[in-house]
Amino acid sequence: MINKHVIYCIPGLGLDHRIFGKLSIPEVELKFLDYIEPLNDEPIAAYAKRLSEKIKDNTFSIMGMSLGGILAIEISRIKKVESLFLISTVKNKSEVPSIFKYMDLLPTKNKTASKLAIDASVAFKPYYDKSDTTRNKLFDSMIRSASVELLAWGVQQVSN
Repeated sequence: MINKHVIYCIPGLGLDHRIFGKLSIPEVELKFLDYIEPLNDEPIAAYAKRLSEKIKDNTFSIMGMSLGGILAIEISRIKKVESLFLISTVKNKSEVPSIFKYMDLLPTKNKTASKLAIDASVAFKPYYDKSDTTRNKLFDSMIRSASVELLAWGVQQVSN
């Protein structure tokens, strides 16, 4: 039996492994790192270290989408990663869009603000994304099952 190369996949904030559901790469085993709850005021590097404890392979690559890409970069600083695949993310703070600095002014620690962000994401998605009904329902399911604490933490990490 040939050992397949392992790629750990980290979704974007508010999403989970289902976002990679249709991804298939020949001779690659995809493994998924879903989010864990952040600790109070946990820096992203410490969070990435805790998340990386789920990685049991010695030889692997990481694919990260959006905040998952930022976490993938942080994990690559902790563990030896063969390849890093970044999707719709930034590699450093200088690449963060300037609008994100204003997000820090929002009351993101307030669960009401995070709930509003979830509702707005679901409500406006059909207008900016022409996905079919099945994919929109999947997005709705993922974002509504996301922890408001995780969402608030993620926004704070990107905006600071």
